[in-house]
Amino acid sequence: MAGADEGTPGKGAVGALGGNEAGGSGQQEGGMSGRIGPEVQASTAAFIYVKSDKKMVRVLLKDILYVEGLKDYVKIHTVDRAIVTYETLGHLEQKLSANEFIRVHRSYIISLQHIAAYSASQIEIGKESIPIGSSYQKDVLRKLEG
Repeated sequence: MAGADEGTPGKGAVGALGGNEAGGSGQQEGGMSGRIGPEVQASTAAFIYVKSDKKMVRVLLKDILYVEGLKDYVKIHTVDRAIVTYETLGHLEQKLSANEFIRVHRSYIISLQHIAAYSASQIEIGKESIPIGSSYQKDVLRKLEG
């Protein structure tokens, strides 16, 4: 077994994919070195991978302004670009941290750190005004106010 841990190609690949950004957790867990799925990365890493234009694109969580649902697709608005991926808003919501993101409407998830201003019916992020859905209003205002 000791020989299997020395120079294992899988461990180097995990570090190259995000072990450093994730605090090295991929390199420390010997039993799961080659099997880190998207759900594990979302909870331990500062980024997620989404498929866009037939390739996997790395999106830093700190750069996400808001996510807009478009039926079976989502549009991830970041500080420098917008990425469209074939995924439901509900599935992406499960990947994002509840401490950093909140669902405010059936079609929107927002980043809490990028809120410029808010009222009872809408939230301003940059130049965009995101509506707060009536069924989400109570939870959203409770989270924003304290």
